[in-house]
Amino acid sequence: MKFNKDAFFIAMANAELDQSALAEKAGVSVSRVNDLYRGRVSPRPQTVGKLAKALGVSVEELILREEA
Repeated sequence: MKFNKDAFFIAMANAELDQSALAEKAGVSVSRVNDLYRGRVSPRPQTVGKLAKALGVSVEELILREEA
C-alpha cells in the first residue's frame, strides 16, 4: 500500500487541521503524523482508516493505486 501524500495534504487543508490537531482527532501519535507528512514511513491500514475518518475522506482517497 502506498500512501498518497498529496491527497493527505489536501485533506488536511480542507479540514483546516494541522499535524497536532489531526493526531489528536485521529487518535494517533504526533510523531506518526509528522513521519507521514514528511513521507518517511508507510502507514498501516488501521492508521489510514483513523486518518481518513478524522479528515472526513474515504480511505481510497489516501491510497495510491498501483497500476497492474
